[in-house]
Formats: sequence, C-alpha cells, structure tokens
Amino acid sequence: MTDVRDLRADEARSIGDLLSRAGFGPTVAGLIAFPRESPAGDVLVAERNGRSVGGVCCASFGATGWIGALGVLPDARRRGVGEALTRSACARLRERGAETVLLFATDMGRPLYERLGFESEDTVTAWRGTAGTARSDVTLRVLREEDRAAVRAIDRSATGEDRAAAVRTPAPGRSGPRPLPCRPSYGTSPAGTPRSTLGRS
Repeated sequence: MTDVRDLRADEARSIGDLLSRAGFGPTVAGLIAFPRESPAGDVLVAERNGRSVGGVCCASFGATGWIGALGVLPDARRRGVGEALTRSACARLRERGAETVLLFATDMGRPLYERLGFESEDTVTAWRGTAGTARSDVTLRVLREEDRAAVRAIDRSATGEDRAAAVRTPAPGRSGPRPLPCRPSYGTSPAGTPRSTLGRS
C-alpha cells in the first residue's frame, strides 16, 4: 500500500536526495525550491511501509497546474507508487483550481501518464551547460523592483498563464530569481527535459 502525504518541514534535504537517487541528479534541489517555499506550490512524498520511496512537485498558476520532478526510487518501481503520486498531484492541483494539468514525460513515465488520461502535445529538448557571453548589442543588468510588472506581463504573454506567484523579482541585494517553467513563442509547449513529451490532462 502506498500512502502519499505532504512534505514535512524537516525533509527538504532528504527529498532532494531521494529525487536525486530516483534519477534527477544532484541539481534537483533547485527544482523543488519554488513549490516547497511558495503558497502556490506543494511537494508530496510517497511512503511504503513507513519508508519514503518517491516524491512529486506541484505548482498552481490559476487555471493551469504543473507536475514536475516526479520520481520513484528504483527498488520501489512497478508497485503503483508513480500512479499514486500522479493521482495525488492532480487532485491537489484541481483543488487549487486547475482545469488543465501539464507535465513532462520521459519515455519511462509516458505509458503511466497516458493510462491516466494525459494526452501528448509535443516533444521538447532542453540544453544544459555554461552560458556564453552576451552579444555586444544586448545589454544585461540585474532585475530591479520596478521591473516586476513588466516581467509578469512578458511571462503571461509568453506562457498564457498567470504565474505571478513564480515571477517574483528579488529585493535589491538578494540572489536572482529562480528558474521558471516557460513556453517557447512558437507553440503551446514549454521547454523541458531532454527527450521528453509534454502531456496535458
């Protein structure tokens, strides 16, 4: 039997470690920071026999909700843990008002999501690496408080979602904003993980 519950405050480090071992690698802690700290987000944990074996992140943006970083430890797979996490995440997002739930599916997860009613929209590729230098005709600067409204407007135009909770310009002197899920201008699919499929339910 799989039980799904909310992440406890003292589990922030352990859920990052669990998802890293589930296949997300060492950078997953950055991915769970927004849903863990935001009132628009949730992190759920799956347990079997009192042991944490999986986790998933949810983020609510009005009529749309996102599922991300859904992972199950290798020795706990094929026991319904992924399905329990997906169903719980969808239920949580719908409670928060989501009419559409989106996610990225790996080849391994896609059959599960399709069985649960998700439909494929597109395939996407993400790039990792060190950023190069800006072109000489492009000026870059640190975000300022007065940029907040413009950044929100640009984000809403690009994504079609109200992600004001995620688009928070940091106060002067604080570190930069967290990465956001984003949609390319050419369609309805956000940029995602390598060899992934965007699903919608």
